[in-house]
Amino acid sequence: MTNKKVLKLARKKIQINLKNLDIEGITNSEGLGRLREGKDMRGNPIPLPVEFSFKLAVLLDALQSPTKAYLEQKQRLINTYGDRDKDNNLIQARPGVFVFSEKGEIFQKEYTKLMNIEVPIFVAKLELKQKEIPNGVLSTNDILVLRSIITFKD
Repeated sequence: MTNKKVLKLARKKIQINLKNLDIEGITNSEGLGRLREGKDMRGNPIPLPVEFSFKLAVLLDALQSPTKAYLEQKQRLINTYGDRDKDNNLIQARPGVFVFSEKGEIFQKEYTKLMNIEVPIFVAKLELKQKEIPNGVLSTNDILVLRSIITFKD
């Protein structure tokens, strides 16, 4: 791909409005990780169209800032409303699952607000033909999660 074509692709940006809920699902998607790494579910290398790979890299870069802001606010809510032990450490039912008793309703209300905040993302539109996706790369669930950022064509 020539530098001129890469620059042309970079200029074809559209606005995608995603809620924090969507961003968290997308960034945690195993399928997105496999596409980013160019590997199937077994870890074998897969061929993807270069234009798609480039646009995906630009999209992932565009998602970094809102993802960081969301995770910081989520942690702030956990720190504010989470139960603490006698040493002032947050109590976890299991790793990553925090306990909320007295302030649980307030946390849930604030967390729901945070999850529903819509964030505009300006990126090149991602399109991928179904036949360009090698078998064993994306599950049906991956496609459902990623369809807000990727148009899957027949």
